[in-house]
Amino acid sequence: MRAFGATLEAYEDRYATLAFAWAGRVTIAVVHQTTDDPNEATDAATGERFRRAYDALEANIDLGGRHQVHVFWGQRRGGLACTAGTCYKVRGFEGVSARLVSRF
Repeated sequence: MRAFGATLEAYEDRYATLAFAWAGRVTIAVVHQTTDDPNEATDAATGERFRRAYDALEANIDLGGRHQVHVFWGQRRGGLACTAGTCYKVRGFEGVSARLVSRF
């Protein structure tokens, strides 16, 4: 529940993932997330709320002990994310991205 103006409005987020993992080699996941958050799922013309969907395909490929390739294709919802007590802002994204992670 969140305050929108002077009123409290409830909204619901749903998240589902189907993943295949081969330890030390590759992980592939299909992600489906939906929300009816008024900040993200309101029709500007009519003011009606709807359920907005974010779909994605992700892959993490190990290239040996020190290198990984992360590939993302789809839509990512923006907002605040927190890990181990540290919070940071994640920008919304739509498209394809690839990252090479190397540990030395």
